[in-house]
Amino acid sequence: MLAILVLMLRVLLSMLLLALGLAICACGPGGDGPVPGDDDDSSGGDGFITVHGGVEIITVGEYRPAGDIRIYEDGGSGAETYTETEEGDWYLQLPADQQQAMVRGARDDLTEVSFFLDLRWQRDRVDHLVLFNPFVADERDAFFVEEFGFPFDPQRGLLHVGAVSRTQGTEFAGATVEMGLDYEASFAVDDELGPATTTDTQGILAFLNVEVGETEIIVRDPQGQLCVGVNPVPVEAGITSHVVYECP
Repeated sequence: MLAILVLMLRVLLSMLLLALGLAICACGPGGDGPVPGDDDDSSGGDGFITVHGGVEIITVGEYRPAGDIRIYEDGGSGAETYTETEEGDWYLQLPADQQQAMVRGARDDLTEVSFFLDLRWQRDRVDHLVLFNPFVADERDAFFVEEFGFPFDPQRGLLHVGAVSRTQGTEFAGATVEMGLDYEASFAVDDELGPATTTDTQGILAFLNVEVGETEIIVRDPQGQLCVGVNPVPVEAGITSHVVYECP
């Protein structure tokens, strides 16, 4: 009889220890409660996030496939990848705790492009696609003369400023853009070339032949509310620089 009681006590003790072990495993490192799930759809796992981008090549000649373009972070992690399809899709993993990244795109036959990313919100989400617009290198001057009526100045750069809205979608028209560098002209796709100061129906305002340097960029929505993004923004000779701001 005593042996049976001892056996029963051992079984009960084993069950108690098993239950206690399961309770500990269900808690976080401090044992204070369950570990919250990560609902960030941009997570690349292992402390990384993924930036999804694309490339649209500007050409006055025949269609150029956008495959095999090197995409890399300048500084920081030094991450790199290549466009995966002729449509220019690419995916770049960056450290999850990083708030900004200067990402560049390059291929021998194209002009260099850069995108200054705000990683607080500009991650792997369809509505925040990072789109590069390089020129075919030996066609850029012809494109400028044909479209704008003046040549590209190789001692200056190009600046594409974009605006997206948390509530109204990506292509946020009517946001005002201010920046402090001298430029020859500004251009919105659905407007005539001239002193444009607001984003077009694609949410973009382009500055042409911009002096080289760094500038603070201020973007406001049509109601005057400030949009958030990286600053200051560099403009480099011969390079198309891209940056996007998130509006309310």
